[in-house]
Amino acid sequence: MYRNGHIDKETRNYMKVKTTNPGKVKANPKMHKPGHPIRTIISGIGHATEPLAEFAELELEENVTQLNSYIRDTPHFLRRVQEEVQQPLPEGAIIFCMDVRALYPSVPRKEGMIACKQALDRRKQQIPPTEDIMEAIDTVLDNNHFEFAGQHYIQTEGTAIGSKLGMNYACTYMGTWENDLLCKCTRSPYTGLDMSTMYGEFGHTLNKN
Repeated sequence: MYRNGHIDKETRNYMKVKTTNPGKVKANPKMHKPGHPIRTIISGIGHATEPLAEFAELELEENVTQLNSYIRDTPHFLRRVQEEVQQPLPEGAIIFCMDVRALYPSVPRKEGMIACKQALDRRKQQIPPTEDIMEAIDTVLDNNHFEFAGQHYIQTEGTAIGSKLGMNYACTYMGTWENDLLCKCTRSPYTGLDMSTMYGEFGHTLNKN
């Protein structure tokens, strides 16, 4: 990418491999749930592909922030609710929330790559080219290498919870999944209250009519 003039010298130097540490398994207890189940996180600190993962993740950000259902964080969600519920909901409307269990490691590799390519092809600025970023994503996913109890493993599906190629990669897939679902659904979200996908959770108000 640097030789072709698609990235500058500073970006090239940032993405150069400086360390070759494997990912490390960490445990994050979910204190808000009964029994405090553990969320497994793969810390990518010092992993050879982390700068490349960060580069690819940033290139997917434009697509994610433009999703109709994009919610940035809790304050953004609360502002949307405050703005939208000024009008009464239609009769028979249902508010519900869905959660994708273990979203990051559950994204199917093939479908995730297709969603990323489609998203990258829609960018306003096509430099670096889509094929270069797709190669970067492939490299990161091929090398999701981590160590646990003295053994070394490669994650073959999804992306590691803790990798810098995470949120935007997963949300890009979920945005495509959601769009495909709604195209086939006989009931669509009420346009006056469109709150949806973020970090694997989304909510919709459906008009039963």
